[in-house]
Amino acid sequence: MNVEVAIYHEIIEAIVDPEVLLIDVRDPQEIAATGSIPTSINIPLAKIPQELKLSRLAFVAKYQRNKPSLSHKLIFYCKFGDLSQTAAEEAVNIGYKNVRNYKAGYSEWTFKWKEWDDYVDPEKFKQQERYKEL
Repeated sequence: MNVEVAIYHEIIEAIVDPEVLLIDVRDPQEIAATGSIPTSINIPLAKIPQELKLSRLAFVAKYQRNKPSLSHKLIFYCKFGDLSQTAAEEAVNIGYKNVRNYKAGYSEWTFKWKEWDDYVDPEKFKQQERYKEL
């Protein structure tokens, strides 16, 4: 299945765009050890189909984010892009229309993190109401 590939600067924009949902599909243990991209939520690969089918209220209660509509932009990522490709394909199969795979994954993100610091003033970013928990 052909899923569009997200690039690094698209991830930067997604962090500050509430209309885009970043989804980390790695296991929680890996995320605890390495961290994640700011504003992303964690839905392990094996749970993608059931979690994306949750009711709106159940999704909000579990993830503290609005459940995306089928037209919302979803960007899936993992460490290197293989698991996130599978997750993106699952989302397309469910009916999501605007799906991307950040194929370079968290490995690229950690390598380019300094560039993100230069792009967004972290103190101003953290002052935004949506990101106070960061």
